Amino acid sequence: MKLLERQFSPNKTGSVKIILEEPDDVWLAYNLITVGDVIGTQTTRKIHRTTSTGKRTSSSRVQVKLQIKVTAVDYDGNSILRVSGKNRLETEHVTAGSFHTLELETGKEFTVEKKLWNAQAVDILEEGGNYFGSDQNKSTIEIRVKEFMEMVSINSDRVCYGLKGVEVAHELAAIETLLITDELFRSRDLKMRKKFEELVRAVKKGGGKAMMVSSKELDKLTGIAAILRFPVPDIDDLEL
Repeated sequence: MKLLERQFSPNKTGSVKIILEEPDDVWLAYNLITVGDVIGTQTTRKIHRTTSTGKRTSSSRVQVKLQIKVTAVDYDGNSILRVSGKNRLETEHVTAGSFHTLELETGKEFTVEKKLWNAQAVDILEEGGNYFGSDQNKSTIEIRVKEFMEMVSINSDRVCYGLKGVEVAHELAAIETLLITDELFRSRDLKMRKKFEELVRAVKKGGGKAMMVSSKELDKLTGIAAILRFPVPDIDDLEL
């Protein structure tokens, strides 16, 4: 996601102009845009021409500028985000108050206006999808994955895998390094994807590290795991 213009301060009203550059940016836009926002963009609409008596003579597609106040956001996990709402901008071809649906996809430039740019919205904008930050170093990742696999065999109380075990470890503030496969982190299940993103943020906020990995070994162990700060025996049996 490329930020073209920024005209706001945190916790105040304002707008940004952005362009979606890759498929993951569509997911970011889905998390950024909420009901009540105003989305502005250029699009095309089919215009019908009629005679003075009301008889339709021809039709053509024309470029129009829309500013819609969002009433619904729809995303199926693929490459297109649909936002619907009432148009606020009166033009030659489009009336104010008319209902429209915009399709936002890669290569699309648009503005997002919010009454309040809260901390979550600012984080999404500034992270630009880079949830893992400086932790996402190839050589470091390879070392940590190798370390995890060795500890599974020789020091299993210092590691855990599977979502339940990882969540318990997080509640105990025990996670030193969270490992999650790229396939799992980019899940098509939107609720699960949001859950994984929130977990990554929480682990990093708690002082841990988080890494997105491509590992067949980790895939076989559910795709999510953690190296722990201290031993936690029988972690899967704990209830918090």
